[in-house]
Amino acid sequence: MLEPRRSRYTLLGPGGGVAGHEDLAIDRDANGWVVNTEVAAGAPWDLTARVTWHLGDRLETRVLAIATRNGFGEGHEVELAFTGNGVLAHRRGPDGPSQIELGWGPRAEVDYLSAVFSEVTLRRLAARHVVEEDVECLSIDAETLEPVVVTRRYRRLADSAWACEVAATSHHARLMQDGAGVLVEYEGLFRLDGASPA
Repeated sequence: MLEPRRSRYTLLGPGGGVAGHEDLAIDRDANGWVVNTEVAAGAPWDLTARVTWHLGDRLETRVLAIATRNGFGEGHEVELAFTGNGVLAHRRGPDGPSQIELGWGPRAEVDYLSAVFSEVTLRRLAARHVVEEDVECLSIDAETLEPVVVTRRYRRLADSAWACEVAATSHHARLMQDGAGVLVEYEGLFRLDGASPA
């Protein structure tokens, strides 16, 4: 469902200008897949982020770790462990440590400021032959790493195109994949610059 690869994305800011870049690496490991990515983002985010995401063979999340540093030098970290009983999140930041438990399992959709999260969501939807579906997604704030549940509607437009809508924020975007399922564009947010096999 994934292929080992290296990809570089341009991160787009308001008005479509270049706001940063993402360098993404996907590799196999003994239990499925491991994703490592680094994001350097200017306005409106003004942060750097490192993500390590461990996925099983069916793209179920096992462990997700994110570390950020903002323009003031403040750092945040979160590690989410997904089990059959739910999600346990350990978060550290300038405001101190915290722990959050959520009643979701490894099939939960997750999102962060990285193109790979949308790609995995689309691959999961396609594997279930979804045409249109409301998805409750654990969306992680870009800087503070606070997790929030957001309902997103995904609608398949064509073999390689999807629409994503978030009614609560009036967000609408078109997502494009290539023939192999690689995300090539998230309208207004990410654009693939290049990819090569690992």
